[in-house]
Amino acid sequence: MDTVRLAGGWNASSTLPLMLDLEDADKLPPAAVWAWVQAFCGDVQQLTGKAVLMYTGFYFWRDQCGNPQDSLGTPLWVAAYIPKPLVPDAWKNWTFWQYTDAAKVPGIAGGVDGDYFNGDKAALEAMCFN
Repeated sequence: MDTVRLAGGWNASSTLPLMLDLEDADKLPPAAVWAWVQAFCGDVQQLTGKAVLMYTGFYFWRDQCGNPQDSLGTPLWVAAYIPKPLVPDAWKNWTFWQYTDAAKVPGIAGGVDGDYFNGDKAALEAMCFN
């Protein structure tokens, strides 16, 4: 949170909520990962007033977090490089879908992440800090 504040804060402009990039269990058992996720999400929501964006994949959530059924009220940014993303049971649907890490953008060498948003501009703006 200190780093975010030093960079101008989370509500200095129209920015998305903070994201938890959940893809490494750091050799912890699923129960410990899930306890940490709950604490982190609770702390961020208390400090910012917004739920974090949860970035994870179906198999990581299932196998490394223990497949909890509670999304903690977080929107899901699912990583799934397949034609239709698998969504963990804790969510009904994805909010963002990272479908590739090899999208091409003119002027950028190599590939970049390709993502879809499951909504319209008004829904995206409603998620942001203002």
